[in-house]
Amino acid sequence: MASADENLSGNVKPTVRLKDKETLFMLLALHMEESPLCKNPMRQNHKKNNITMNKTGIVICDSDSIQRVVMMDCSREQLHAAQLVMVNLTTRARDCDVYLSRKPCTDCAKCLVQGKTQALINH
Repeated sequence: MASADENLSGNVKPTVRLKDKETLFMLLALHMEESPLCKNPMRQNHKKNNITMNKTGIVICDSDSIQRVVMMDCSREQLHAAQLVMVNLTTRARDCDVYLSRKPCTDCAKCLVQGKTQALINH
């Protein structure tokens, strides 16, 4: 019986590889957005503006050549993903790359700037 990686002639199918680590990190952020833990943050109802917030996945990794993942998380009912990560990491996020599954809101962008992250990549 042939395994799942072999075709009928017995040859092994080539493994599909991602182009680079950045693609992997973005896929992880998108995956975190679909996590069962991920919730839409609370709505902020202003008199003139009805602002809706979408759930978001985030991956933070070192910006050095190895690019280790420092933290992965998603939005919760209380906080957006970037705010949640910055509260938990504080100074550890300095000079790290941030991968977000969506464009950050103004408050999240402020948190990332104040945390002195090096780069922001969003889907």
